[in-house]
Amino acid sequence: MITQKNITSHVRHAARDGSVMFTQHASDRMRQRGVTPMDVLLVLLEGDEIGTQPPNKLGQNPQTRLQGNVEGVQITVVASIVEQPNGESAIVITTWQ
Repeated sequence: MITQKNITSHVRHAARDGSVMFTQHASDRMRQRGVTPMDVLLVLLEGDEIGTQPPNKLGQNPQTRLQGNVEGVQITVVASIVEQPNGESAIVITTWQ
C-alpha cells in the first residue's frame, strides 16, 4: 500500500526502473521553464524530499515534492505513482526552477 510515508521510495524505485511519465501540465511547464526530462530524472533519483501530500482525489495516491540542484539550478518536482499492468510508474505532476 502506498502511503505518505513511503511515496518517495516508490517514486525513486520507479525512476530507477526508467518508468517515468509526465502529465500534460508537467510537460507544458517544463517547456516554459527550461526543465528537461533528464533534469527531472536526476531530481527524482537524488533530490531531497521537501514534503509529501495526502491524496487529493478519491483513489489517487499521495504526492511527494523533491528538490535538487542540477547544474547550479534548483529544481522542484512534484510526483506521484500510478499503477500500470506491468508495475508502478512515477508520474510527474509539475516542476519549476
